[in-house]
Amino acid sequence: MIKNKDKKIDFADKFLKEFVDNGFGVLSKRETELLVFHLLSDLAELDSKSNYELALTLKITPTKVKNYRFERRLRYSQLTDEQIKKAFIEGLRKSNIKINKSSKFILLSIEDSYIREAIKAKMKKLNHFSDSSFNSEIISLDFDAFSELMSYYYNDCKINEVLDDNILKHLKELLNKDEDQITFKSITKAFLEGVAQKAGEGTFSAGLSFLTGGVSDIKLLFNILKNHISKKNI
Repeated sequence: MIKNKDKKIDFADKFLKEFVDNGFGVLSKRETELLVFHLLSDLAELDSKSNYELALTLKITPTKVKNYRFERRLRYSQLTDEQIKKAFIEGLRKSNIKINKSSKFILLSIEDSYIREAIKAKMKKLNHFSDSSFNSEIISLDFDAFSELMSYYYNDCKINEVLDDNILKHLKELLNKDEDQITFKSITKAFLEGVAQKAGEGTFSAGLSFLTGGVSDIKLLFNILKNHISKKNI
């Protein structure tokens, strides 16, 4: 599983240090398994594999893989807010929009339960709630909740500093808002509403694969609004 010779030596050194430093034989069977899983995740790059792929590799159930991954994050490798944001943006590349007569939702597919729970906790802090009842690996957010979350993750993007006066003028017309009301949240929601109106009912790609997490995303969202959404249907 670990092909590089130096990484194999690194694995042995780190395992023995952790195993002995805690007191020889003190680690339980579960703790020893978790330590091995953590070291393999780092040195054999297991994080790039899906739960199913890793289950086949380790010959255990996908449920056990999920549990190991979650516990490993808690004990050895907790993620920063920036890393969670990066994982969230990556999840948007595979996101869908689901629309019926009474509601509009963004569906986020996020396998890593640690990241998923971190996003749900952030939504709760923002006074919104997500739904994962129909599939534990998919977070369902209404447009308001999703736009609020996007605004949080792009909180360092100052609209009037990123966009020039000409673009701001067009945005004021497209969104029918004053300049001080134009936020990343309002741009995101207008984008989603425009996509939803064009597509009608059903489930389809959210078209957010271009997002990078940087300030350039604001201009990209604007260009899509300008090209595909008229003032009338916003």
